[in-house]
Amino acid sequence: MPSENTAEPGQVLTNREACDIFKCSPVGRMRRSRRTNSMLLFYDPAEVDWIDGILEFRGSGREGDQKLTSHNRTLYQSDSSGVEVFLLRRAEAGGYTFEGKAELSGTPRVEKLPDVNNKPRDTWVFPLRLVEELQPVLPMTDIPELVKLEEAPKKRVVRAVIAVAVCALVILAAFWIASISGNSPEKTVNNFYHAVEQHDPALLARTLSNDPKYMTVVAEGLASGQEVEIRAFLKKGTGFQDIVNLSDFLKGLPEVASYRFARGKARLVAGQAMKQPPDEFRIRVRSPVDYDALKSALAARPEIAVDTRTGEQEICFPMRAVIDSFISRIIEGVRFGGVKYQSATLKDRATVSVARGEIYKVGKSGKQEPVTKTELGSLRLIPSEFLLERQGEDWRIISFRVAKQ
Repeated sequence: MPSENTAEPGQVLTNREACDIFKCSPVGRMRRSRRTNSMLLFYDPAEVDWIDGILEFRGSGREGDQKLTSHNRTLYQSDSSGVEVFLLRRAEAGGYTFEGKAELSGTPRVEKLPDVNNKPRDTWVFPLRLVEELQPVLPMTDIPELVKLEEAPKKRVVRAVIAVAVCALVILAAFWIASISGNSPEKTVNNFYHAVEQHDPALLARTLSNDPKYMTVVAEGLASGQEVEIRAFLKKGTGFQDIVNLSDFLKGLPEVASYRFARGKARLVAGQAMKQPPDEFRIRVRSPVDYDALKSALAARPEIAVDTRTGEQEICFPMRAVIDSFISRIIEGVRFGGVKYQSATLKDRATVSVARGEIYKVGKSGKQEPVTKTELGSLRLIPSEFLLERQGEDWRIISFRVAKQ
């Protein structure tokens, strides 16, 4: 990568900026640049999981069996060929967050996974890890660029120090205001852990946003093997043949256990006109973690209604089922101790990350017991990085993820 034009870990880049820096193609999840002897890997955090600090990156090829050719072969040989690999994560506010240099953490493997048409096929899976781990920070995408590249080095450093100091004061002031408003991001996260510890669904529900946009807030804490009903609302005027077509489509999805069509029943609301709810399909998926796969499969279906406020399809995941599912995975007797947070607040958004702490277990006798290796699988579901939004006078968790371990 050219030394005079680089990206810093945590920096948010547009697609054009990434192409200019790395001299690569503007399209594709895997982009090879011979001019900089590098490969850029773009991924969506909603579709790819980090497990114990390892990113399970799927190879190139949308349909049919993936082959160890082209970009897949380049990534496979990157350890010995000298090609530098870099990760870029899709950012919520648009663009991509540059995460830094990565390397293979093990031997790539082939798994049977669905392709774009939901047909099982051979898929190359590349286990990747960052060469240098990043501490989770609030993406300051709303703050304008502080330093211009063409400025003289000395002037650039002085301006950068001043700008960072000003931003730090603004963030601290915003966090102080938030902390005295009856609730705070840190307190909300602390309540979340307390709810998990006490197996208290009501308290857990109060920490989470009830906005439909964030219905999948605990997607990373879901139990497998538990069927959940998803509601997919249909557009007004959807005809009989459209319903039949959608029914046939659902029948072919492997993640769907069963489904049924339900007519929207008109109801009279006191003081208001008669309301006619939309027709809907109630779809039972085999596991809560199949929700994202179902939503992706329905993305191109014209029968599904679109929420005019968000521009997203009206496919709802029941929050109560999510909460119950999450709690069902926590080990009995698990406790949290010495938890310290690092926080940043910007306007009505905040990020709270667990800086340090310990997880231990209390046995039936009341004595502290070690957590076994078998139980660590469940503990990995406990999130340690939260994104919160101010809703009225309270802060609510709108998303969280399991930080790289």
